[in-house]
Amino acid sequence: MKKMYSEQELKNILGQNLPESDLIDQKIQEAYTMIRETTPKRKNLHHMRITITAVAAALVLCFIFCTANPALAAQIPIIGRIFQLEEQKVSYPGDYSTKSKPLASPGTEAAAAENQVPEESLYCQTSGGVTFSISESYADSMSLYLAVSLEAEDGFPQTFLDVNEGWDLSYQVLEMDTVATADFGEAAPGRLTFDPALGVESPFIIEGNFLDSATFAGIIRVDLANLAGIDQAGNLQRPDLLPGHFTYGLKISDIYVIKPESAAYTNDPVQLEKISGNWDFSIDVTANDSEVITKEMNLANENGIGIGTVRRSPYEITADLICPEGESAGDYVVVMADARGQKLESRGPIVGTYSVWQRDVSKVTIAVCDEETYMNYKGDFDSLLSKALFQTEVELSR
Repeated sequence: MKKMYSEQELKNILGQNLPESDLIDQKIQEAYTMIRETTPKRKNLHHMRITITAVAAALVLCFIFCTANPALAAQIPIIGRIFQLEEQKVSYPGDYSTKSKPLASPGTEAAAAENQVPEESLYCQTSGGVTFSISESYADSMSLYLAVSLEAEDGFPQTFLDVNEGWDLSYQVLEMDTVATADFGEAAPGRLTFDPALGVESPFIIEGNFLDSATFAGIIRVDLANLAGIDQAGNLQRPDLLPGHFTYGLKISDIYVIKPESAAYTNDPVQLEKISGNWDFSIDVTANDSEVITKEMNLANENGIGIGTVRRSPYEITADLICPEGESAGDYVVVMADARGQKLESRGPIVGTYSVWQRDVSKVTIAVCDEETYMNYKGDFDSLLSKALFQTEVELSR
């Protein structure tokens, strides 16, 4: 349930001292121009003129209100605009709003066209006092991004609102307990299950922001480049190539917050407070690979250390590690630099997936280090590259 603002709160908001703004001045002038153009020319229409002036005043106040409170204005409405609100703030930023598709249950295409998720639909479910909606999606063969909103009927616990205070980040984090599935139909590998109870990771964080005490807007990222799940025979499968179309199921049982100092990606986070429920979604996914570049490198040194396939989307880049037979891939770290030699940042739970948004990655440097060297020199990128066990340059322009 969205917060209802009292008369006094609105007065406080509208009474704020706003900085001088050419944009505000322009909009005020536009409002009064509209008045002049629509005011009747006949005399003795005093009442009508008062009404028109009141409308203009409302327009001006509405604009000032929205300028003073962009987060509140953003909720009018947020469905269909979540990517637009959050896409530049999350750990893997991008222009998902320009390429995403709205989600709607069968028979509700009209609602999707108007950026509305119908109540209690396939993509809008209420449980535990929280309405969980998935309104937009974007996918390529590297990742699936879901735009979500959570609305708490009685507002979120204060612990949720305060947990990320002091973070030097542009987003807040909510944790989830989930079980996911990917159904590829008749294409290999069929149906895969992702369940932490089976030792297989499923999505566990939402990155976003509280728009008010009852509304959270955010993005769930599903890593497809490193997909690993349990097949119907009970075996672990890591598909080499995903079909362009599949169904992704996401069942969420708990939403909670953890102590920031326990870190979002540790195996033993300290849980502070949770909201339990049952939200179960099935999402029709079509991967758009029109901007994904794949290079088969398959290069290795005399010790059998190197890289295989390199994949780059407009938002991420990853490279498959080649390591000596019998050794663990966990003993090595793949690091990368852009065309200018600047370090690319890894921001997800998979260390080797790097953000490339608004970076020049027409050519990248890829290096492989052992874990000890990486830990010792990760703060000194030039030294880290100089001590790499393997290094090469890859052209990634079309």
